[in-house]
Amino acid sequence: MHFHFKGEGKFLPENIPNGLCTHILYAFAKVDELGDSKPFEWNDEDTEWSKGMYSAVTKLRETNPGLKVLLSYGGYNFGSAIFTGIAKSAQKTERFIKSAIAFLRKNNFDGFDLDWEYPVGVAEEHAKLVEAMKTAFVEEAKTSGKQRLLLTAAVSAGKGTIDGSYNV
Repeated sequence: MHFHFKGEGKFLPENIPNGLCTHILYAFAKVDELGDSKPFEWNDEDTEWSKGMYSAVTKLRETNPGLKVLLSYGGYNFGSAIFTGIAKSAQKTERFIKSAIAFLRKNNFDGFDLDWEYPVGVAEEHAKLVEAMKTAFVEEAKTSGKQRLLLTAAVSAGKGTIDGSYNV
């Protein structure tokens, strides 16, 4: 698909044609060494002066009710060290998951996308983290009465990275 805009090179959520997407993954959020969720950019969250980009994207559901909007954590530039530290510590894993759920709910997202590039050498820890997240998402939905948060992951297509990163 191609879009052409005259003037400034600006593309905002409202420029996405209604009905084009079933899912949107907003990139990115980040997490600190303790496991606490943080916005990636200064204008991601709402302030007392303006609406943030998170709100602009999730607002698209008003005209496209079936749309699911997920928040991606990590990304290529985020690296692997923080996720590795979280996955290797039960305490940090628990804190991260609780923080992520609260952050996703506060910002009106439908789910979480784990963009850990890449869990090379810690495949078991990666799998345990994803399993713990799924379990927590199911439990949170039961206790809150809300729709269960979706869980997706960006993974490598390279065989060497796959072999060293994932339990497949």
